[in-house]
Amino acid sequence: MLLSTAALLLTGCPDRQIAIVEPDQVKVESKDIPVNPNRKLDILFLIDKSPTMEDEQTALAANFPRFIESLSQVEGGLPSIHIGVISQDIGAGGLTVGGNCEGPGDDGRLLSQPRIAGCTPPNGNFIADIDQGNGNRMRNYTGSLEETFSCIASLGPDGCGFEQHLGSLDKALHSAANTGFLREDALLAIIIISDEDDCTAKDPTIFQPGTNAAGPFGDFRCFQWGWECDEGPLGREPGTYTNCRPREDSPFLHAPDTFVDRIKALKADPKQIIVSTIMGPSMTTFPAAETTTVITDPVTGGPKLAPACTVGTQSASSMPRLAYFAEQFPDRNSFFSLCNDDDNDGQADLEQGLSLVAQLIKRVFGNPCFESDVTQEDLDPSNPGLQLECAVSDKTETTETIIPACRMADATTPAADAKQPCWYVKPDPAQCKDYPSKLVLAVHPEDRTVPADTHLMVQCVTQ
Repeated sequence: MLLSTAALLLTGCPDRQIAIVEPDQVKVESKDIPVNPNRKLDILFLIDKSPTMEDEQTALAANFPRFIESLSQVEGGLPSIHIGVISQDIGAGGLTVGGNCEGPGDDGRLLSQPRIAGCTPPNGNFIADIDQGNGNRMRNYTGSLEETFSCIASLGPDGCGFEQHLGSLDKALHSAANTGFLREDALLAIIIISDEDDCTAKDPTIFQPGTNAAGPFGDFRCFQWGWECDEGPLGREPGTYTNCRPREDSPFLHAPDTFVDRIKALKADPKQIIVSTIMGPSMTTFPAAETTTVITDPVTGGPKLAPACTVGTQSASSMPRLAYFAEQFPDRNSFFSLCNDDDNDGQADLEQGLSLVAQLIKRVFGNPCFESDVTQEDLDPSNPGLQLECAVSDKTETTETIIPACRMADATTPAADAKQPCWYVKPDPAQCKDYPSKLVLAVHPEDRTVPADTHLMVQCVTQ
């Protein structure tokens, strides 16, 4: 066998891997599945409502049903969810500077007013759909979840063009006005949809009209003072820059780490926080925008950024500040390019991006589906069903106990005298429809009792 059994003989060693994989010989899919999963999920959508984002908002509403469909494939069905919507608009430091920048903007408040004629919003400032554990759900809305989300998420293109995503997130997650949305014991998923990078200011003079220490008025100030590249800060003359990243010593903008620390502090375990971005690519994303180009705006004659990506009439700039922010949540972040066009129809298609977010959420909840193309060589043809090359154990903070493969009565049923607990693999094309093998790992018996902090640790050989 390619998975060594040496480590499987040990218990009480939580820091030891459950299997030793010989390097350069096999690929392995690893899974960490809570046996007693927390089925509470708070989802916060930050939707950019600046003047260039109307088409993307339409695409979000059109593809939201696929997002919910995918979330419903979480083990046990759709979790107990809160869904909130905020915008990037927190004004321009209290200044009125034109371009829909006035006062505090939306100030990080959850937005739940109806945005579509005749639609019905939720009863409250966020959507609640709670699994009561008896087959019933408690909802604060009528009609469908998809219709209710579209009702409040179609924000329109009338927000401030100085996007302050991180400041808005910080306000939303710490504001007494949004009390009740954030549950202490729930997983928090933050989903950011935008075409321009963050400009959260610590010195509001960056937004003042005219020319001042920040330079000529315009959103180029945000990039000049918010980024540094291998060649230094962005200049106002045309040029190309590489490896652009957040500037830590900006006199005008907050460093992203300011908000990373505050948001991580919301949870006892920061692994309860997911950050997914659907936005323009940057140096560290995949696909990447390896360079950033400053050009001359043909209308104003001033500097502007060339798009990092384009699809049809839509485009997005490089967004290194938001990319960095998301990356500070390791194994809990995803990126999808706002310019992706799966349908080749010249318009952004967010279906795949939202599916990627849902798959990440399922993985954090504990996804029993094999997400990669596992090697389907049957290691024991005498035992009914498919016997994969896997190592499986129950792990707590203090112990690790090996779980053997089941002796099977048939392809999907453990034998009556099979050792308990034991693991087996079976097809589940409904739950695992998004994955190539359509296989799920199951443990017998399903209703076993284990300590509350037990995690099922799995390693299986893949193609």
